[in-house]
Amino acid sequence: MNPFVGPQEAKGIPLDRHVNTAQRWLSEMPWSVAVLSQILPEIQEEGERAPTQMYRALVRAVAPHLWDEGEVPSPLWAVPGTWAHGHMSDVGARLVDAMVWHIGSMYAGGAPRWVMGADARLADFGSPLIESNGTLRPFNAVTAWVSLAASKAPLSRLDFPFAVMPELSDLCPDPPLRDDEFDASAARKSAKGGVSRLWRKGAHRWSFDLPDPITPWPEVQIHGEAATAPQLQMSVEELIADVTDSDVPGYTHTVWVHEAAEGEWGAHAFAAHEKHLAKQQGIDKVWGEDREVIHVLAPSLTEPQVLEAARRAAHEAIALTN
Repeated sequence: MNPFVGPQEAKGIPLDRHVNTAQRWLSEMPWSVAVLSQILPEIQEEGERAPTQMYRALVRAVAPHLWDEGEVPSPLWAVPGTWAHGHMSDVGARLVDAMVWHIGSMYAGGAPRWVMGADARLADFGSPLIESNGTLRPFNAVTAWVSLAASKAPLSRLDFPFAVMPELSDLCPDPPLRDDEFDASAARKSAKGGVSRLWRKGAHRWSFDLPDPITPWPEVQIHGEAATAPQLQMSVEELIADVTDSDVPGYTHTVWVHEAAEGEWGAHAFAAHEKHLAKQQGIDKVWGEDREVIHVLAPSLTEPQVLEAARRAAHEAIALTN
């Protein structure tokens, strides 16, 4: 998903405007870092630790503060039509934004080099990426944190950097994140004062000292070239090639959709895929976490059967919309 506008709108915006938006977002990164350091002053004492060594400790420290209050601008990605960050406060969104920066540092092994996807057929078009050992997406952190805040995904989902780059695991001394160590629903209820008006204390409120944004805006390179050749001819079977167990409570399987699917099927068929998947026999519930990750509840189906259902739903959507 594009972090600044909806996925369909992104393709209608010139690439140079996406670059400018990403540069503006990067220029505001000191605000997110300041919010993080003022809420969690102990991280300043650990400044000599590598980002990988600090990551899990930061996740555990940040999670309870997602509903804190304070006068701080929300990040550019926290706008209508993108991630519904309403499950957390603007302060919480800034903390998540700081974690995006932190993950970028992990992936890059230090100061990240930001690039912009230029191929409008792919889901990363117009999205800021990290160029390191291939192109990586720190913005996956936003999806994981928003899902956690909404009680739709467990804490262990925040361990995703170690799945993306397994070599990072050897550098992190802290134990993996466990689902039973943080209850987002209870934490949100406590932060908002619970249900009793008599005992309501409300969320913690902070007064922040924010630095100036970065000037001039940081550089963002174009990654690859804009697509001019005809669209690739990839089959549905190639574009939906994998189904795994879901780690999201209330769902049994995860369907993985290739990022080129929208370009192959067309925008309307791609948008209709989840609706057709929900109608397949044995599928009780469907939730699209993002453009390429769909969780389904299908307790009576095996992984191959869910894969077949997902492919069948794609064929139906294509036939009815094209």
